[in-house]
Amino acid sequence: MLKKSFGFSGIIFAFAMFVIFISGCGALDTMDDMKSTTAHMDKTTDDMSKNTQDLNKKTDELDKKTGEVDENVKHTSNTTDDLKQISQNMFDDFLNVHIQGRKGNSWTIRADAWRYMNAEPQVVGKISWAAGFFEAMENQLWIDHFFDDKQRLEKLNKDAVDQFLRLSFAEIDKLHSRWFHDRFETNPFDHDNQAKNLFAAAVTMHLINPDEERLYAEHKLQKISMMDLLKTALASEKEYNQKGPAAFPEYVKEVLQLKPAAIYLLRLRANFLAGMAFGKMAKLDDRNNIVQDVNGLKDMLLGWTATLSHRNLAEIGMYLDWMKEANKTCSWIHQHLGSCDIDAKLQTLYRKMWIRSGKNGGEWTPLMEKAVADLKTEMKTFLAAAKN
Repeated sequence: MLKKSFGFSGIIFAFAMFVIFISGCGALDTMDDMKSTTAHMDKTTDDMSKNTQDLNKKTDELDKKTGEVDENVKHTSNTTDDLKQISQNMFDDFLNVHIQGRKGNSWTIRADAWRYMNAEPQVVGKISWAAGFFEAMENQLWIDHFFDDKQRLEKLNKDAVDQFLRLSFAEIDKLHSRWFHDRFETNPFDHDNQAKNLFAAAVTMHLINPDEERLYAEHKLQKISMMDLLKTALASEKEYNQKGPAAFPEYVKEVLQLKPAAIYLLRLRANFLAGMAFGKMAKLDDRNNIVQDVNGLKDMLLGWTATLSHRNLAEIGMYLDWMKEANKTCSWIHQHLGSCDIDAKLQTLYRKMWIRSGKNGGEWTPLMEKAVADLKTEMKTFLAAAKN
């Protein structure tokens, strides 16, 4: 009984030990797997660490490259700035050369023109040189581009007025130092060389450089002549005295400082234009002086006739234009300055003058007759102005 009982218990024990053994083997296998897995994880971790180090190295290299790129960009930026500065310096140098070249050429032309005008004995020749003088003024060469802004134009206007009036004043002083010359006399038949210089300057100071007309038309600007500058400044005197120099362009002060010369030139302009018309109609050349000639004195006392039958329409039109401009100048002077101061001898010559047209000739036309009629009207206007 006991033996049988033991046998069954033994079987139970053996089975339990087998289960334990089997379980024990699984646990051992699991432990081995865990060790293997742990070892693999350690290797993977080492690999990750190595990869991280490699990544850090690459990142450092990239940072270094980025720094080099930044440095190159900075260097490129500096180089670009340097190039810009060099370009600006070159452009400034170019402009300075252009400005100085234009100023020098303009000044040389004007100096030569005034010198040749003084050396020329005939008024007609003097007028040609005076025209070149005014058209070479640097304010006549202003282009409204690059450095030529409005402020520079004001400076050029000031310089032009200053040079012209001071040269004119020097001629006036020389003229007035002569015997038998009254100060600021307006005799258009004066044959003194300084007087002729002033006549030539006075009748051409309205001229504008023709090459500039198109440019000014494109910019919708009004071209200003020397005469325009003188008139504008003289007409501004009262307002200038109230507001002061800061309210006006610089050239206004220059004109007002030399006001007697500016006024004298305008009066000479009116007298000499009318004198030129008279001289042409009387068939006088530049070397004759009707006022001092015996025959001229006789004509003044007894009267004389200007025969235009052998003149064409262009010639008569030229006399008419001169008389119109003389009257226009006188009218402006009366409005702003007072008397036009028309020379007494010139007045007498015009009052004693009759015009004979050529309407009975075969070449005479209605247009020519009308031009003569208009010329007579302008002569009457001129004599009426002489009374004021």
